[in-house]
Amino acid sequence: MKKTTYSDHCPLSDRTQASSGFHGGHPLLSSLGWKHLYCLAHEADFKKKYPTAYKDGHYTPPKYPDPKSTNGVTRIIQNYLTWSGHYANRINVSGRQIGGLVRTEYGNVFDTRKWIKSSTKRGTADLFCSIDGQMVCIEIKNEATKDRTSTHQEKEKARVESAGGIYIVIKSVDEFFNWYNCHANTKQLS
Repeated sequence: MKKTTYSDHCPLSDRTQASSGFHGGHPLLSSLGWKHLYCLAHEADFKKKYPTAYKDGHYTPPKYPDPKSTNGVTRIIQNYLTWSGHYANRINVSGRQIGGLVRTEYGNVFDTRKWIKSSTKRGTADLFCSIDGQMVCIEIKNEATKDRTSTHQEKEKARVESAGGIYIVIKSVDEFFNWYNCHANTKQLS
């Protein structure tokens, strides 16, 4: 059985980072597209977690979430940071639905759905991360949907920054990778 690696799907001229472990701030890789960086981080994480499976050729490249949706951008960033050895947690600020449709013994259907507000503070960023020991809050505002930050998010940004954290607003996957490649490998993330 032939060993499957990232290079089989997305060939690169230099594979040293993917085979030895990957950190996105590497200067050679900063000029590559985000899909290359995403795949390399996934492969390095897979190799670290499942060395025997990787050695035996059981690696499968990741599927790409939709970079045009806010959900997709958030998932790409969260996956990439996690695979690169950082902490990234998605925060749900919208609340949740409970209940559902209930059918009585006589066949009547009642809608018992209710929306419960989130206990998360309004304005909290979409992703709460720790990158190289620095707290980073990432708010995703998709450029395709022309999202804008709210007053609550501006207030939360000021609170995070006054406490020594970093709060960034990201509008696209490319913008995140540009920020990450410029700032994440330095101890000064701002």
